Amino acid sequence: MDQLIVTKWKDRSLTALLSDGHCRSLTLESGYESLLGNIYIGKVKNVVKNINAAFIDLGGGKTGYFSLAENLVPLYTDELNQLCSFGYSGNSEKKVSPRKLKAGDELLVQVSRDALKTKDPSVTCCLNFPGTYMVLTVGKPQIGFSAKIKDNAWKEKVREELLTHKDERFGLIVRTNGASASIETLCAETEKLKQQMEELFARAACRTCYSLLEQGTPPYIQSLRDAKKGTLSEIITDVPEYAKKIEAWLEEEKEEDKEQKENQTQADKNESIKQAVPKLSLYTDENLPLMKLYRLESVLKSASDRRVWMKSGGYLVIEPTEALTVIDVNTGKYTGKKTPAETILKINLEAAHEVARQLSLRNLSGIIIVDFIDMESKEDQETLMRTLGEELSRENITVPASGHKKGEPVTENRVEAKVGVEGSYEKVMYCTTCHEELSREKIVIPALKEPDTEEPGTETPAPEPDTEEPGTETPEPDTEKPVHKHSYVLKKTTEATCMKEGEKIYSCACGDSYTEKIAKKSHTPEKKLTPAKPGSNGKNVTMCSLCKTVLKQVKINAPKTVKLSKDHYSYDGKAKKPAIKVTDNKGKVISGSFYKVSYQNNKKVGKATVTVKFQGNYSGILKKTFEICPKGTSISSVKSGKKSMTVKWKKQASQTSGYEIVYTADASFGKKNTKTAVIKSNKTTVKEIKGLKPGKKYYVKVRTYKEVKSGTKKVRIYSDWSKKKAVQIKK
Repeated sequence: MDQLIVTKWKDRSLTALLSDGHCRSLTLESGYESLLGNIYIGKVKNVVKNINAAFIDLGGGKTGYFSLAENLVPLYTDELNQLCSFGYSGNSEKKVSPRKLKAGDELLVQVSRDALKTKDPSVTCCLNFPGTYMVLTVGKPQIGFSAKIKDNAWKEKVREELLTHKDERFGLIVRTNGASASIETLCAETEKLKQQMEELFARAACRTCYSLLEQGTPPYIQSLRDAKKGTLSEIITDVPEYAKKIEAWLEEEKEEDKEQKENQTQADKNESIKQAVPKLSLYTDENLPLMKLYRLESVLKSASDRRVWMKSGGYLVIEPTEALTVIDVNTGKYTGKKTPAETILKINLEAAHEVARQLSLRNLSGIIIVDFIDMESKEDQETLMRTLGEELSRENITVPASGHKKGEPVTENRVEAKVGVEGSYEKVMYCTTCHEELSREKIVIPALKEPDTEEPGTETPAPEPDTEEPGTETPEPDTEKPVHKHSYVLKKTTEATCMKEGEKIYSCACGDSYTEKIAKKSHTPEKKLTPAKPGSNGKNVTMCSLCKTVLKQVKINAPKTVKLSKDHYSYDGKAKKPAIKVTDNKGKVISGSFYKVSYQNNKKVGKATVTVKFQGNYSGILKKTFEICPKGTSISSVKSGKKSMTVKWKKQASQTSGYEIVYTADASFGKKNTKTAVIKSNKTTVKEIKGLKPGKKYYVKVRTYKEVKSGTKKVRIYSDWSKKKAVQIKK
């Protein structure tokens, strides 16, 4: 079972999770006031279009970085009443706010990342409400699961149930702890988190700007909440203030458990007993602080030093930066006594273990690059990658004991009886699973009797005459023979497979034998992927690698459609990258993790291409085009002449070939009686149009165009029309 140690180090909270006496994770409070998790009403300071971001004033001299790309649906404070239960209509069609973010707007934001060196803290409108089993996410309506939950059937069952408790305002993530909870418990926590969300929206709607609506959870409470249910046995702290807050949190958990247990099945109640609330202890020994007792200073030093030494004498150099973390493996003092290849492999394997440990201790995430020592052997490289993968995915799992399974008794230490001397043997029972000795009994073999012998000088009396009556038999003399006791020894073992049972054959020296059956083994799953591609479905087949029995088969629908967020742009000299949505032949959205997107010819006027290259469960390519039009122009003036008019417009020479003028006496610009004039130079800005009817009122519009190649032909791509202007022709 695990222990949670909560103490102080240099006036900062330090939380250590110990498993079997070894530190598994370490959390040290930042040296400055942490804003992580805080929820504010902030004001937009300014919008910076060239980095697609805004800066939010949080009050008190604090400013947050706000990504426009990640926050398509800003939480304007004047719209929060619509998101409360009394104002929410359930209309989910409007995904992106039609309002353009501008300076002075008030938003509801949460700090998603603390300030780092020269960088401001990051804020987001995608609010998170974490619980013990669930996380409610505002602005992300999907239902997700922890990557450590592998039971797909259970996930689908939970997903169907949770869909009845959510709407388009929020999404849900089932945490690792959620795998041990009942569906009723998950739904109950969902309703609790939804209530928290609505209460926050209601408070925010009537609070002033720069208000701190909710403060982030202290690190030691986060560690307690995130600890795996049923594995934490004890919480030890030497800080009375922390003890009070932890006790209050535990009491709150107990109250929630009471409410949940009312609707629990007996199986759920039994599971709750296993997940009892951990014991809280206040440590008061001043002579031996907790830091010394559990050697946390050395663990902290290991987790903060740039250089980490390994037992072999090699070492790691860990360099965290703002963009990524780099880990370099060095041989250090280790020379080894084997070949250079074996020496390097040994250091690299030890480094793989230590890297996994350091990532957990330092809570490192994001881009992490590990520079192992070069190895020429392909086999050694695969061994290293396999070891690193195993260490990174390692998880302590408690499996309840299933109890011993008694096997057949066997005979050991047999001593044969002799004349006048007893023999013995031991009857022993072993567990067929773990082979532990369950019982041992000593059995005594009676001593053999001495044969009858005649004394000297005596005569054997003559046999008496046969006086038996006819029809009777003479009984045999009573001679006692020793009883044979079997001593069985294992002679042959045939291992079980998934196709047939195995067996163990035991035999005795006398020739007697018996067979013990070994149950069939479970299948050895092996996955075979046939990726789906445009026009062809794929499948993911799980089969046994030995008997080739298909255990599971999942159909993968073929990718079919690429939809763009925008297919028409006006040229401004910047590369255009419309967002995409890829769907399969059943209309289901394909996750972005299954493809990479690239853009071609997406800066200049012309036809741009979006290429979607599939990976993972999919293969092949889908393409979609969009148009970048030349920048438009506007009419400066229209002057009337005799049966003519002179049109002037603003020059637009960048990425244009010329201009097109359309004029008509019809204000609606119907096709009938509408004429067009083409100016083939982009430098010309004046055009006199003759042959007009005197006294008539004419309307005129101008647009730019650019000629581009489309295959072997040239085509024109036009801008939008300018606003129309009218002129009365002189009589």
